Amino acid sequence: MNETLFTGKDSKEVLADFLASKTGQALCDDTTKLWWTGPSYIAEMYLEEIAMTQ
Repeated sequence: MNETLFTGKDSKEVLADFLASKTGQALCDDTTKLWWTGPSYIAEMYLEEIAMTQ
């Protein structure tokens, strides 16, 4: 899948944006165990976060 079709950004920019987000930070924090929920839940959480900031 090509991220530029949806965002106009390349994959490195998309990854950097995700990691800087609250969702990305929670995913990197082992104490939240967000990784346990699965990719669909994490993606939905991130999309909701993006929607709230726009």
